[in-house]
Amino acid sequence: MMIVLKFIVFSKFYIKLYTHDMFIKQYKIIIVKAIIFLNK
Repeated sequence: MMIVLKFIVFSKFYIKLYTHDMFIKQYKIIIVKAIIFLNK
């Protein structure tokens, strides 16, 4: 039972970390596109 509980907590933490990482990547892409757009 304890192992299952730890797994649930870990998976929730991993999902948060993963979505945060994806958000940062998306944000970087937006910044790069904005810079290219402004330099035109």
